[in-house]
Amino acid sequence: RNEKPNDWPSDLLRRIFDSIPASLLQRYPDPTLFYGKLSRFLDLAPENLVLTSGVDESIRNLITIYCEPGDKYVAVVPGYAMYVVYGDILGARLVPLSFDPERRVGARALLSMVPEDAKIFFFPNPGQPVENCLDLDELREIAAACRERGALFVVDEAYHHFGGPSALPLVGEFEGVVVLRTFSKAFGAASLRLGFAAASPTTLRPLA
Repeated sequence: RNEKPNDWPSDLLRRIFDSIPASLLQRYPDPTLFYGKLSRFLDLAPENLVLTSGVDESIRNLITIYCEPGDKYVAVVPGYAMYVVYGDILGARLVPLSFDPERRVGARALLSMVPEDAKIFFFPNPGQPVENCLDLDELREIAAACRERGALFVVDEAYHHFGGPSALPLVGEFEGVVVLRTFSKAFGAASLRLGFAAASPTTLRPLA
């Protein structure tokens, strides 16, 4: 299940909980401070970020916003199950993208498998369990093609910290590129159900 298998150090947990004023537990959280820290960590402006409930919330919201019932969207199969589940719930048509796990597949080969009328192309980079990984130039090539087609290019970076380039630099180059991340994997905090989407302010506006 890709959960953190070992316990957090007890002294770290004590420092975390001791640092929380009791009054904060009684109030709805103000994410402003966290947005500031996250923007510095990623070297992105706060307006390029939206906090989400893991990656799941972004998947659901993006399909809801960009797909009408019957519209096509593309996701790698086998992959994260919620790409299939939310499409079924919302009535969108999944075009499964499958390839030989023993062979690396580049940007042009991937684009040849994406229908011209697809509304969204979800792509995990790096992938899991099929560990295909594109470099930044290949991601840029796909982003440019999606822009010409009027499609949203969504890069799922849930496993970015285990090795692989990031598509975050493309957020400043393209409208319609969204990068998804979660704190459930490398940060070992699955129970927080915390993630974020990074994109241009215009692209993020419907998600905010």
